[in-house]
Amino acid sequence: MRGSIAVVLTFLAVIAGAIPQFAREYKMACADCHTQPPKLNLKGQLFADSNYSPPRTKIRDVLPISFWLSAMAQTVPNDPKTVRGVANRIELISAGQSNRWSYFVEWRALSKEVLSSGSKRDRSGRFEDLFFTYDVNKSTQLQFGQYRALSQLDVSLRLNLGEPTSFSASLPGTSGSNSRKTSLRGFSLSGRSPSIRAMHQFAGTWNAALTIPFPGEFSIPLTSEARSTASFEFEPNPKGAFLELYEARGLQSVGVHAFVGNNERFLIGTAAQYNCGDLFFDGGFSHATTQGASEWRLSAGIDWIPSFSTAFGARLDYRDAPGFRPMISPYTSFVLPFGDSAVKLILEGRFQERRYPQFLLEVGWMF
Repeated sequence: MRGSIAVVLTFLAVIAGAIPQFAREYKMACADCHTQPPKLNLKGQLFADSNYSPPRTKIRDVLPISFWLSAMAQTVPNDPKTVRGVANRIELISAGQSNRWSYFVEWRALSKEVLSSGSKRDRSGRFEDLFFTYDVNKSTQLQFGQYRALSQLDVSLRLNLGEPTSFSASLPGTSGSNSRKTSLRGFSLSGRSPSIRAMHQFAGTWNAALTIPFPGEFSIPLTSEARSTASFEFEPNPKGAFLELYEARGLQSVGVHAFVGNNERFLIGTAAQYNCGDLFFDGGFSHATTQGASEWRLSAGIDWIPSFSTAFGARLDYRDAPGFRPMISPYTSFVLPFGDSAVKLILEGRFQERRYPQFLLEVGWMF
């Protein structure tokens, strides 16, 4: 256990600021775009919605790359006295805009994780995001590449560690030739897949999006294990179609969505986010069906951000599927900005009935 904690204290981890590339280009601080990294404030949200259109005159040209280093430690669910630590991330991030085109890339040169069994998995060389957006006109956009299916809420901007169950739980697809291909055929709202998306804004604040996800994952495997756990895969037959309709006003939105796909898959749900002073609420509620088996899913979270450096929050996750029980996940997050980068520390607990509590720690640096 002491050795695992030492690993955590030795390495820096987790995203903690505005993309430093933009901070350097436009002479901006993290607080210009974030209430607390990575959660955006109104200015940051408008900048992201504009596909990185310059917020001001560029101060200087820089190499368009930022780096995200990460490590974490966690207790093992079935053995709470055991702590596992791992340096889990070296990520290269780049984004930009030119004329009607914009791009965003996150590539993990190092990508490791601790599984629920306590074992470790190496997926080094995979892309988190890799997409291009084309502005057809002021109201319509086309997007190509690999990204999350849900566009109304970006769960990557959460302050805590785990993704909301309502968005992350998968609808299984048809069986593949191996477990990896079977997994890649699954669909979840926050899951990343090679996709094509058309988005249109109307009546000022209303948005409609149609996404066609494909089974697969873009990657450049860098280790022998990653050649099987993060191999480059792509299948031309779509998983199905995902449709969204939502109203967005700054940091607040409410909408509905539906997915229809092969393997008799269907999902319908709603998502919302709301801001009131230092309090931020978000969540989703959905009903999912696969080959006649159905379940309800619910996630509801609250963040209290009294200052840029400090945040507290909690989330409730629930699925009415066999073996699942409601889970409460409280957390606290601290940020120390310096220059155009920042260090961040996250402590999170996960509590479920009839299960040992699990605790996670992540500490990090982005520059």
